[in-house]
Amino acid sequence: MSDAADHARRRFRRRVLMAFYVAIVAIFLFVIALLFVLPSIEWFDHTRELINVSGVDAKEVISDWPDTVEVSEVKACSMKSSSTIDSSSRWLCLKISPAAAGVWIDSKHRPESEWANEPNCEFVERTLIGPPPLQRQTGTTPEWWRPPAIRYRATEVMLWYEGYDSGVGRATYSAFDPQTEQLWIYEYAAQHDLLWDRGHAPVAQRSDIPGVEQ
Repeated sequence: MSDAADHARRRFRRRVLMAFYVAIVAIFLFVIALLFVLPSIEWFDHTRELINVSGVDAKEVISDWPDTVEVSEVKACSMKSSSTIDSSSRWLCLKISPAAAGVWIDSKHRPESEWANEPNCEFVERTLIGPPPLQRQTGTTPEWWRPPAIRYRATEVMLWYEGYDSGVGRATYSAFDPQTEQLWIYEYAAQHDLLWDRGHAPVAQRSDIPGVEQ
C-alpha cells in the first residue's frame, strides 16, 4: 500500500473518531437539557382555574370530589391548580354546608396521613393560625385567595431522599369559616423540598386538630 493511501486511511479514521466524539457530546448536552431546561418550558406547565362556579360545574373538574358530598351542598366554588413536571399546588374555596365541609376536610387530610407508613418519612399533624403558608407554590396566587386568620388544620409530610437532606414535601392546610360558610384549602407537593431539617419535625398532637364548627 502506498504512503498516500495509508495517509488517507488514517485521516478517514480520525474523521470517524471525531464525528463519534461530537455525537457523544451532543447526546450528553441533550440529556442535560431534558433534566434542567425542559421543566421550565411552558408546555410542562398546566394551570386550571374556576371562579365562583356552581357545585355542578365544579364537580366536572374536581376529580377528588368526596363521594358523600352532594353538589347541592356546594353553593359556589373557586379553584386554581397549577403543576409542572416536579411540583403542584391547588387553591380551593368552597361555599359549603358545615357538615359537608367536615367530610371534605377529612377526605383531603386522610390520604396525606397515609404517607406516614412509608420509609424515610416524617409526618406531622398540627394547627396553625392562618392564612396558611403557600409553601413552594407552583404558579401565581389567584386573586380571589383571601383566607381568614383562623385556625387551620395542617398535615405536612417529608419523604426524604436516601442519603440527602431534602426530599419530596407535601402538605394540606384547611379551615372552615362558620361566619361565611367558606372552606379554604391549600395543598402542594414538590420535589427537592425542605419543610424542616431532617429529624426535627415540629411537635404536634392529634388533639390539637380543630373540628368543623357547626
